[in-house]
Amino acid sequence: MVSLDICLSGIYDVNKFINTSSVFSSMNGVQQPEKFPSGFFWGTAVSAHQVDGGNMYNNWWEWEQVEGRIDQNDRSGDACDQWSRYEEDFSLLSQLNQNSYRFSMEWSRIFPKKGELDKLVIEHYHQFLDALKKRKIEPFVTLHHFTEPQWLNRLGGIERRQNLPYFKDFVNLVAREYSEDIIYWNTINEPNIRAALGFFLGVHPPGKTGVYNYLKALRNLLRMHAEAYYILKTENSQNLVGVVKNINLFEPYNSQSRIDRMIAWVLDEGMNSNTLRGIRTGKLPLSVVREYKNLQGSSDFLGLNYYNRNFCSRKFEGFFKNHSDDADPTKLCTGLNWEAYPEGLYLSIKRLWEDFKLPIYITENGIGTTDDNWRKEFLVNHLIQIQKASREGIPIKGYFHWTLLDNFEWAEGYASKFGIVECDRKTLKRKIKESGHLYAQIAKENQLPMKNNDE
Repeated sequence: MVSLDICLSGIYDVNKFINTSSVFSSMNGVQQPEKFPSGFFWGTAVSAHQVDGGNMYNNWWEWEQVEGRIDQNDRSGDACDQWSRYEEDFSLLSQLNQNSYRFSMEWSRIFPKKGELDKLVIEHYHQFLDALKKRKIEPFVTLHHFTEPQWLNRLGGIERRQNLPYFKDFVNLVAREYSEDIIYWNTINEPNIRAALGFFLGVHPPGKTGVYNYLKALRNLLRMHAEAYYILKTENSQNLVGVVKNINLFEPYNSQSRIDRMIAWVLDEGMNSNTLRGIRTGKLPLSVVREYKNLQGSSDFLGLNYYNRNFCSRKFEGFFKNHSDDADPTKLCTGLNWEAYPEGLYLSIKRLWEDFKLPIYITENGIGTTDDNWRKEFLVNHLIQIQKASREGIPIKGYFHWTLLDNFEWAEGYASKFGIVECDRKTLKRKIKESGHLYAQIAKENQLPMKNNDE
């Protein structure tokens, strides 16, 4: 495992614009901001259940109805009502100078009951895609973002391999319907996180715990990814398909402690390495099956979700904590207590590149906070790390900020505000935040803001 530098040096001061000189080049004696690669995708990312509203046929809707499972007993309800307000939201994307949008298609809306197809939903997604196309916004579509149909769970859910053909039916249908309008496909969002939270820690549906359940779910999610990849490439060889993997950085709290180093290695193996190795080699994590058909090489690109790092020690509950001892409590992610560590994005990019040598899209990166000035700092500090990796020749093709709208953040409910657009909980009125205006400027100019030499 890479030993991480725990120094948070070089953090961006938004009031002075960029204070990292390496992102500028000299032109006629005047420092100019470094451009991002030509054709770079600037976007935001969402998932259906978190923004659409009314997703009453999936496992999360059912999960939310039990008191105490969601912070403040929130329920997704109407969420941001993007299902009916998508034209308004896509106009916002245009105002924000976005040329791409990452969203998920809801399996349970398309198949609300076993074997029952909702044709009105099929048509709705066509209209959805047409609205993006009209605005010249490239869709990046995720097929599985943490939710499954309720009827599938009653059959034993994704941990039963016998149920995987139902996912193949969904992918086959979506591939036939939309391949003319979609080039970029994300198969499974964060398979290790879905497995860990739902089947190891039990804080997401179906609420199961234990290593055995975790491994069963993770293996099947990797199988689902492999089958989706094969289906999409068979339907249209021009489709570009990739899995989305979050990287949780694990480092020893005390680098001199052999036990802390071992804990960091074990956690990294369980949450990162086993999934990446499976996709790279085709070998399912801790499986007696030598390899799974179609899994090896089953990505044309990699989606990277990056948020935070963790310090590992036997003295911490769960053997890790996600912020340093001297972290500023006002700058921790609301409800989740993550501490920003921009350099970790660079380290995660390097890791994926060294493992796969494939193009990389930053499919999620953001901070839950009501301090929008801090969100602006967070945004630019992480974009600086992307430029650093790009200068080393790593093909980073796009950045999708998490997220467009303040939305339903799973077990954290509505308390954690990740959006660059405010969404009033009572009226659902949208309002672009200052961080949104900053991001719009960056996207328009394809570069970070000009350095303020007067400061």
